[in-house]
Amino acid sequence: MKRNMIPALLALGALATGGQVLALREFMVVFAGNELSLGLLFAVWFVGIALGAGMGARLARKLNTSEGARLAFCLCALTMLVELVLMLLFLRLWRGIWQLEIGNLPGMEFLLASGLLLLAPLALTVGLSFPLACKAARDEVHDLTVGRVYVLESAGAIAGALLCTAMAMLGRGGLVLAGALGLTLTLSLMPQAWSKSYGRALRWLGGLAGLLSLSILGLWTSGQLAAWEEASTEIRYANLSPDGRRVAWAATPYQFLDLGEQTGQFNLYADGKTVTSFPDPYLHRPRAHLVMVQHPAAKKILLFGSASFGALPAMLAHPIQRLDLVELDPRTYTLLQPYLDKATRTSLKDPRLHFIPGDPRRFLSRSTTGSYDLIFVDAPEPLTTAGNRVFTLEFYAQAKRHLAPGGLLATRLPGSTSFHGKSRASLLSSQRETLGKVFAQVLVVPGTETFFFASDSKIASDDPALLATRYQKRQVQDSLFSPRQFQMLVDPARGRDILAQLKERGESRLNTDSHPSSVSQGMAVWSERSDDGLGRALAYATTCPPWLWFVGLTALMTLAMAWLGLGRREHIRWRASLIAIGVLGAAGMTLELLLSFAYQALAGSLFQELGLLVAAFMGGLVLAGWAVNRRLRGRPASPASLILTLLALAVFSACLPLLQEIAFTLAGPAGRGILLLATGIAGAGTGAVFPLISHWNTRAEQDLIKVAGGLDAADHLGAAAGAFAAGLLLLPSLGQTFSSLWIALALGFAAFAIWLAGRLPQSDAG
Repeated sequence: MKRNMIPALLALGALATGGQVLALREFMVVFAGNELSLGLLFAVWFVGIALGAGMGARLARKLNTSEGARLAFCLCALTMLVELVLMLLFLRLWRGIWQLEIGNLPGMEFLLASGLLLLAPLALTVGLSFPLACKAARDEVHDLTVGRVYVLESAGAIAGALLCTAMAMLGRGGLVLAGALGLTLTLSLMPQAWSKSYGRALRWLGGLAGLLSLSILGLWTSGQLAAWEEASTEIRYANLSPDGRRVAWAATPYQFLDLGEQTGQFNLYADGKTVTSFPDPYLHRPRAHLVMVQHPAAKKILLFGSASFGALPAMLAHPIQRLDLVELDPRTYTLLQPYLDKATRTSLKDPRLHFIPGDPRRFLSRSTTGSYDLIFVDAPEPLTTAGNRVFTLEFYAQAKRHLAPGGLLATRLPGSTSFHGKSRASLLSSQRETLGKVFAQVLVVPGTETFFFASDSKIASDDPALLATRYQKRQVQDSLFSPRQFQMLVDPARGRDILAQLKERGESRLNTDSHPSSVSQGMAVWSERSDDGLGRALAYATTCPPWLWFVGLTALMTLAMAWLGLGRREHIRWRASLIAIGVLGAAGMTLELLLSFAYQALAGSLFQELGLLVAAFMGGLVLAGWAVNRRLRGRPASPASLILTLLALAVFSACLPLLQEIAFTLAGPAGRGILLLATGIAGAGTGAVFPLISHWNTRAEQDLIKVAGGLDAADHLGAAAGAFAAGLLLLPSLGQTFSSLWIALALGFAAFAIWLAGRLPQSDAG
């Protein structure tokens, strides 16, 4: 490896990964925080890289010298930086450019089109750079070059992931982070100007990189980048709420917050979607009183909120002893506090109220405050994997352990006073089914919000007279609420009608951590709102029975075998390698996503901690790739080493559900440590195979560019398929256990393909 290429490769890996994280976060804001979009965006990203790698291989062949390849590589790197900044700016103008209606939920079709227009160009350039980097860094031992470039870019990716995590913890925005990544890249390209052995064009490019470094540093230190960040997010907010003004905003480790005001009414947006509006006593107070009177004499209350401060005055008006409010994002509290109405600000000073920043599930696992009479989950509907965590069987069982004898759990979902479509009915029916597995009694109270009241005692009621009596006995003083309103809030006849609708149109499926059925049902709800055909098709696909997915895998393996066998014998080694590296890319991405979902269910949706998963995966990849490259200096790669590595990864995938069960049993730091270690092992399996396959083929083909471009393209096409399948299809359809087994079988098939290729004589296989 030419040593002066090492800093540039590290910086390029950091920019590529950091740019990916930035792009996904900005897309999340444009598309209302819908995590279901991530699978589609990852697919676009990896397909773009794969196409770029193919284009890069063709370009590298046309360049006669490594200096020409170095010049093209440096131009690619600077182009990536420009594309990243332009993408961020266009994403913040995107809703306005397309004139999306206020409150309109963009569907998967619009997301796909936006990804192709904005994300794909950056991905293409990332893919284009890899074959060019391999030719530019090539030395006399060129059969090791591809593996070394792969490891160095992956090491830079770790730095990029950790930098994104650190900047998110500090609340820095996208343009500031892009500036940090750009400064690192331009500094790494400056040495090109110092070498007299390079041509004039390359020296001029190095000088340009130096000027860019000084410019970025000046913009950063003067605060201009931060000013542009605020101005561009102000434009993004105007496209969300053009009739109001933004009075406050914050980039937090969990989301992007905007607080707008219009004629005294405030609206809080989190990642582009409305979280709460205040003051609105006619929404928050009836909801709070309805929940409070479902328990005959609640004294200790636990509220899991999402900016639920409007409910506090009503809840504290009841004769309770303690109210614990657990809020995931503490910046929400500090952002809203100056703008809350007088009654809410007074309630925040009530000595009975205890504000606890933190994740709900982590709070339950650590809580030592004792048992509660009432737990109210006032959270957004489970349209995302993060939101779904407080609607699963495991969460309800965990919450039940914190209820006093005769205690009650209350939760809510958006509903209707009359008719529910099939997707909404399925979502509500699954929640009723899941609660029924934990609690003996589940009462459904329909309305514009459908409430679920669950307990082992028959204390919840849909009798408005009984609820009014409980309210009056407590002598609650609330001038904005009358006990007569219970006649509008609850109606036994309406309750019987909703149960009949759920039985007729709803599909009851348990919603668990390992099989989050509500996520796919939420996808269907999202698609109905946005009139999105692609989303409806994906939601329908998740209802397929598990056996059909294994039939599909068998069909794919049959087609791959046909492609392998129908070609000329001298191409079998190369085709088997492409199959194996494609399966490896899909398996690595799927395992990383499955472990991310498991870690999120156990530890919480903290952005900075989930960033550790990326670092763990890439760390395992780098360490394994480095070890394999060292071994290949003295001993060439063989089919046996490839087969054993693939089979070891297959066994690991099959055992993954057991590791997750152990992690959930231990919980706490030990459980999270097991999942981080498992993520590192998954990365190590991926990192070990790529250098082995590249070395095996480079020694036979003697064509560095073909191997670099072809394997990189196959790896990222596989990763695209894995991201799309795991994020949108496999996990909701099969759950963690069958998804892990599905991947294990695919890896076993990849090992079989390598075995077939290795059985041929060297002259035929090569």
